Amino acid sequence: GGAALDSYAYDLAVVSAPEPGTACVTQEANCVLELDLTNLGSDPWSPLETVDGRVGSVRLVAWWRAGTETVPQIVDLPRSVFPGGIQRLTVVLAPPSSIPEGDARVELGLVQEGMPGFPGPSDGLPALELVIAS
Repeated sequence: GGAALDSYAYDLAVVSAPEPGTACVTQEANCVLELDLTNLGSDPWSPLETVDGRVGSVRLVAWWRAGTETVPQIVDLPRSVFPGGIQRLTVVLAPPSSIPEGDARVELGLVQEGMPGFPGPSDGLPALELVIAS
């Protein structure tokens, strides 16, 4: 597996996102998000296919939250992101079937598999207010 990063500093800038209150329909793939991730740390971020197993890989997470439910949607990085590097990601937000229709909050952040270093949900991450519809 991989090693923990020395620094978990990053910037996540939303380039374009669904308007607040947009009804996201999984089958229509109508909620598309464009993000710029900037590695402000001192270590490169390795995508899933470059590490042995999953541990150590850096991935984007969109945490879908509604009521007491929190369900992650994982998005793999397409390539390594070196310190100072910026990676633009286009993400089709897919509402999880385990969360009921209605208002939902989507919090955006990074995870390093098997390591606790990045901030998690409810740590003041950028968020979108959307609606889950069928």
